[in-house]
Amino acid sequence: MFIEEMYKDTSKKLEVKLVRNDSSLLTSWQISDFISQLTKHYYKNELLNTIGLALKHGISPRDIIIFEESFEINNSYSNIDGLLDFKLCSDVRSFYHLGEPISMFPNKEVLSINSAFSYFRRINEILGKYKFSRLDKNRLQSYYTMIREHTPQKVVILEMEGLAKAIAKESGNQLVNKDAFYKRVEKLTKDTLEEYSNYIKDFDSLDILANSLENNDFNIFNNDKYQQLERQYFSAFFSKFENLKRPIVGIFHSDSQNVQIFCQSFINKSKYEPSRFLDLKSISHNSPYVAIFTIGVPIVISMISVLNSALISRNLDNESKESERELEEAENRVIDTITRLETLAEIDEIKAVEEIPQEYIKQTVKQIREQNSARFQEPIEKYGFVNSKIDVSIIERSYD
Repeated sequence: MFIEEMYKDTSKKLEVKLVRNDSSLLTSWQISDFISQLTKHYYKNELLNTIGLALKHGISPRDIIIFEESFEINNSYSNIDGLLDFKLCSDVRSFYHLGEPISMFPNKEVLSINSAFSYFRRINEILGKYKFSRLDKNRLQSYYTMIREHTPQKVVILEMEGLAKAIAKESGNQLVNKDAFYKRVEKLTKDTLEEYSNYIKDFDSLDILANSLENNDFNIFNNDKYQQLERQYFSAFFSKFENLKRPIVGIFHSDSQNVQIFCQSFINKSKYEPSRFLDLKSISHNSPYVAIFTIGVPIVISMISVLNSALISRNLDNESKESERELEEAENRVIDTITRLETLAEIDEIKAVEEIPQEYIKQTVKQIREQNSARFQEPIEKYGFVNSKIDVSIIERSYD
C-alpha cells in the first residue's frame, strides 16, 4: 500500500507576502478570481507530485485512475476517509458519485467498471426523462462483483437493461410512449457494448504497448499500429487531468478491492492539513493591495519562477528610479529569497517527478507541471504582484 504521508514533509510551509505594483482598485470578483486560480493550480501541483511519488515507489500506471468529474468545493466529502472499500455498498455508491474512472495506462477491470457505471448513469437519466423509477444505486456493488468475477460485460449490461424495461412495463403511467423508451434503452445498450467490444479486441495489443512503455522501449512506435493505439488510449488520463478544474486522482487496488484517493485533505474538509492548504491570512484594501497567505512547500518551484520573473522584468527599474543603490538592494532581496527557497527544491516529493521510472510518463508529467507552474504565476502577474516587494518566508510548523 502506497502511503503518501510517508513521503511528504509537513514540518514546514511558506508564508508569501505580495504587494501590488499600483494603487488601482481590485473588485471583489478579481480578488476571488486571484485566490481561486492560485488554489486550483496549487492543488494540481500537489497531485502531480503525488503521482510522481506513487510511480517512483512502485505503483503501476495501470492502477492510477482519474475520475470524470471535479470535486465540488461545497461538498464536505466526509465519506472519503482515505480508502473507498468496494466490499461496502456505501463506498461503491460514493465511488460512483465521483464519476467514471479512467486509468493512466489501459486496465481491463477499470474499463469494465467505467462502462458498466456509465451505462447505469445514462439509463437512469433515460428512466428519469420518461418519469419512471430509477435503478437502485445499492445494486452497483453487485455489478462490481460481477465484473470482478469475470462475468461477461454483455451479461452485466443486459441485466441492467432488463431491470429498466421491467420498471417501464410495470409502470401504470399510460401517458408515456413505452415503445420509444424501449428503443432508446436498446440503442444505449448497443452503443455501450460496441464501444466496449472495440476496446477488448485491441486489448492484447494495448497490453504489449503498455509493457513496452513501462520498460522504456520506444522501438514499438516504429509500427504505425502502436502509434495509433497510443493516441487513442494512452492520452485520456492526462487530457482529463488538464481539462478538470479540481481532478480527483487515486489508486485502484484490485487485489484488496479498494480505491485510495490522493491529496484527500484538499477534498475531505475534516482532513484539513494546515501545512498543505493555501490559507489566505489577509488581503488589504488599502493602496497598494497587500496579500498574505501560507501555502505548502512543494509550490516552491513556482514561487522561484515568480521571483525570477521579478528579476528579469522592468518592474525593478520602475520601483527604483531614485538611485542605483536602491535598484541593487531590490535585486539582492529577490536573489536572497530565491537562494533560500532553492534549498527546499530538493525534497522528495518535488524530485519524485524527475525520478518517475517510466520515461514516457515522466516527460508528460514534467510538461504538465511546467505548464501548471506557469498558470500558477499568471494571476500573480495579471493582478500586478510581480515585483521586488515579494517576500517568502519558511515557517516551521507548530504542533502546540
